[in-house]
Amino acid sequence: MAKGITCANCCYLDKTEKVQTGVMYKYGCRSHHAYMGHITGWLSSDSGLKQMGCSESNKLCFGTVFTVFGVRKTEKNLSCRYIYLGTVGKHFKKRCLYNLTWKQKECVDDDWIEGKNILIYDYHNLYVVYQHKNSYGLTGVENLLRMETKESKTMIREGIITVLRADGIEQARKLQKKAIERWEEENILPFN
Repeated sequence: MAKGITCANCCYLDKTEKVQTGVMYKYGCRSHHAYMGHITGWLSSDSGLKQMGCSESNKLCFGTVFTVFGVRKTEKNLSCRYIYLGTVGKHFKKRCLYNLTWKQKECVDDDWIEGKNILIYDYHNLYVVYQHKNSYGLTGVENLLRMETKESKTMIREGIITVLRADGIEQARKLQKKAIERWEEENILPFN
């Protein structure tokens, strides 16, 4: 297999999650396409990771939550958590990221990840608050991974206001109201 598309160097590989039967085992896989949350094949040693892979290896999907770590520990750029929001632009495509640490969108070049390590996170308690036309919406981050149409992805990418951490949809709705009020105070001019 070609370098770069194996499980050994994939950002979705989770060695903390291990299932073992006898001498064979398999590690966890954080890709939302992973069957039952594990890599596809059984291993007898970690060297087998260099010979297996899948089509999702190191591909970020719309809605993936991850952290980027710098090349050196001495880098001033601290690790930040992001949500991947797809590509933007017709001729010169850039990657759109929502920085959860700084609560802002960033557009970066394709090579922004070179030399850095990323770690994929669980997203089950994260909710996106967004504005579309003259109304507001709330959706779980796991729903972003299921979005297939370009229109719905564009609606989230262009209208994202904030991302909330909540224990369930009811708490998220309460937090949504506060977030919208705060956003409107900061972004909408009052009429006099």
